[in-house]
Amino acid sequence: MEIGNLSAMKALRLVQFQIRWAVLAFLVHYSFAHAEPNNSATVNISLSNSVAKQQLLSSVERLSKNPNNRMELIANAFIAAQVLNEGSTSDALRIAALRHFIKSTHDIPEFGEKLSKLFRHRIELKNLVEEGTKQLQLELSRPKNERDAEIIEGLLRIVQFAKNETTAIDAVDLGEITVGELLSNFEELAHIGPLPLNFIQALLYSDEALMFYLVESPSVYLWVVRSFDVQFFELGISSDEVRVSVTNLRTGLDLTGVSNLFDIPRFDDDLAYEMYKKLWHPAKSYLSDVEHILLVLDGELTSFPFGALLQEPAQSVPYSKMDWLAKRHSMSVLPSVSSLPFLRDLGPRYSKAPKPFIGFGDPELNGSSGSKVTTTASEMQSRGLFANPRALDKLPALPNTARELGAIANLLGAGSHSLFLRTEATEAQVKEMDLSQFRTIAFATHALVADELLEDSPPGLVLSPPSKATLKDDGFLSSWEIQGLNLDADLVILSACNTAASDGSPGAQALSGLAKSFFYAGARRLLVSHWSVETSAAERIVEEFFVIIEQNPTIGFSTALKRSMAKMIGDSRENPSHTHPAFWAPFILVGDGHP
Repeated sequence: MEIGNLSAMKALRLVQFQIRWAVLAFLVHYSFAHAEPNNSATVNISLSNSVAKQQLLSSVERLSKNPNNRMELIANAFIAAQVLNEGSTSDALRIAALRHFIKSTHDIPEFGEKLSKLFRHRIELKNLVEEGTKQLQLELSRPKNERDAEIIEGLLRIVQFAKNETTAIDAVDLGEITVGELLSNFEELAHIGPLPLNFIQALLYSDEALMFYLVESPSVYLWVVRSFDVQFFELGISSDEVRVSVTNLRTGLDLTGVSNLFDIPRFDDDLAYEMYKKLWHPAKSYLSDVEHILLVLDGELTSFPFGALLQEPAQSVPYSKMDWLAKRHSMSVLPSVSSLPFLRDLGPRYSKAPKPFIGFGDPELNGSSGSKVTTTASEMQSRGLFANPRALDKLPALPNTARELGAIANLLGAGSHSLFLRTEATEAQVKEMDLSQFRTIAFATHALVADELLEDSPPGLVLSPPSKATLKDDGFLSSWEIQGLNLDADLVILSACNTAASDGSPGAQALSGLAKSFFYAGARRLLVSHWSVETSAAERIVEEFFVIIEQNPTIGFSTALKRSMAKMIGDSRENPSHTHPAFWAPFILVGDGHP
């Protein structure tokens, strides 16, 4: 294999320079240029979870005694908390940032582009090996009389093919280093460890705050970070209380099986106010002049939208008159504290893609529109790597999603040719297109969370099922396939069920499934949903979101989402039921929402 008739050493030196600037010089600049004696902490990137927890608890205990070195203790606890909170989604962001620098090698762009394609293809092959090996182990774990020899043979061939292709890519010679060695170094550089407080403060605008919650049994901790100040709270709520309260609140937001207005569950507004008092109110006085909130969440808090908290008791007023937190602040969710610099300062903040929009939705499914899913998880997943197209075909049709996508296309000036609906909304179509040409990408379809198909199955998006499943197209665009896409998108919209859900791995963060995969592929922000979204409400929220951006292009994505929610909450005439938080609260913006 050859990477082209270029000076390999010149290209290699340039790429290495980009990496040093992106990771090392950037960190050194902020760590020292903005350092203050009372706002520093020793950063140990190899800090283990057990040592981090010990450091956290020790700092918190000493803080309770009001010591003179309060800021130093807060900073030390902040470092430890990041180790305990860190997850795979933030790793994906860092690797995506490094991929961008590989691709944007300015002096010799052909080299950067070719190396980026090799990196992307290597990711696809690595995921294929991992997924194929996992399914092979599942098949071999069955009793001998239940194993399928054809499936085992097919998986062995696929895994071996992917390993051979990976070996060939890794062997490409760049002069003093191979592609495999270079790309491996890039992935290692992605794991840079926790970041000090002064580093994060230097990245914040004057009108925003970063609120970092850590749910670490038995307590819940909160850091409120401003560009000029830091506050720390040990909140008056236990981790067990958080778990029970979030479960109870979400019960009032679940529209599963709802077919008429009388079936909509009652939302526990008293509990929403109690949760606000315990989770948010302690920091309220430090947020009076804040427009934009960056939320870093942990544990059960990752599965609940803070916009559905109430700032004042409901006092029997209708939903449209309640004082929802969603109406007070623009909010976006960060996968981790250390993801902020990679979202904000490494690489261009906005896409250079030439085309405004592409949308995939309204897949050709034959289940009754609006009906509940009647197929079982085991029916949807064939044994082996493939989903079962016949079972996917029984999922409810989503005809309203075509209108939703069409409205977005019109608002963005993209036209009907940017829509891939029904028989065109296929997995093969998504994989074949150069999606790096589009600034906004939308998928309006069913999402299946991890393990919803079979044990150890990845999350993914349902598209029009083919007549026969192949590796290229089985009707299910899984998270590991999404990672192999090539994106340069300001925004990816996942207007589907459960798109903020976990990837199913032990202790996985709620944003670690599809969000991780799209960040890995090159998305800068995602608009995702916490639970099953009622189609007409999703259509209203997303359309209004883009109308607001079109009319106010400088306000930022999180403010646009805040205003679109506020309009739905306050407009009880068009559809009174939509004022209930089950209809407007599911959507969250993941990434940097500041303009």
